[in-house]
Amino acid sequence: MKVVTFQHGINALTISHRKEKKYTKSICFVDRESIEKKVEARIYWTDSRCYCCIWIQHPQAWVSSSGYAGGWGYHKESAALADALRNAGIELSEDISGRGEYAMDEAILALGRHCGFEGNIIKTHG
Repeated sequence: MKVVTFQHGINALTISHRKEKKYTKSICFVDRESIEKKVEARIYWTDSRCYCCIWIQHPQAWVSSSGYAGGWGYHKESAALADALRNAGIELSEDISGRGEYAMDEAILALGRHCGFEGNIIKTHG
């Protein structure tokens, strides 16, 4: 998976999407050299929706965004991440919406590498 489009300096983070009391997990890209988080996607769940907030530390500018998914019958976490990326003006070579955990991991890895970093994913659960 690769990043096709990346618009620098977009802040599409909707603060109301941060549901700190409903935090479920994070998927982070950690730079091998500095051991710093360069990409972080946080997942929050309410009774009816899944929310995702993402922060990307690109060498030229910070990017932040959020998105959500609701309804039934598909993987809402990956759909929420896809929505957050879309809102940030980021396009991937493959659609990750509804495609599951592996697609989310690959997207975060692609973002970290696109920003020029080498590293790995670390997951945390709330």
